[in-house]
Amino acid sequence: MKLRFKDPNERAPKDILAEASLVFEEGPLAGLSLVGFTIWRGKDDSKGKYWVSLPAKQAQKGYFDFLRSTDGDIKDVYAFKDKVLEKFEAWYKGASGGEDRREERASRPEPRRERKEERELGDDSW
Repeated sequence: MKLRFKDPNERAPKDILAEASLVFEEGPLAGLSLVGFTIWRGKDDSKGKYWVSLPAKQAQKGYFDFLRSTDGDIKDVYAFKDKVLEKFEAWYKGASGGEDRREERASRPEPRRERKEERELGDDSW
């Protein structure tokens, strides 16, 4: 399984730093991808904080996340989000030549119109 990141499209809110998907390479899901993960800039980006939203559906009382732990322990979902953010950090710095582009994205008044870059990060532990 691979985690794939790409720059957001030009109409995306400026607080979106990247879009992500899981790409399945083996087993019954081989050739499919799970889309809908989004990396957002936090309110206090000066400290490098950002967060990930998972595929979800709006419900009567908030949102219903589609990714859930089989035993009901929310810690598993938090661990997954932490892993996504760890991989995002590596992708983001690699895609910018080692420089942090979060501030550039946040301060830009117009949406980016540059070519989208998409890279995959594989991890055997998944």
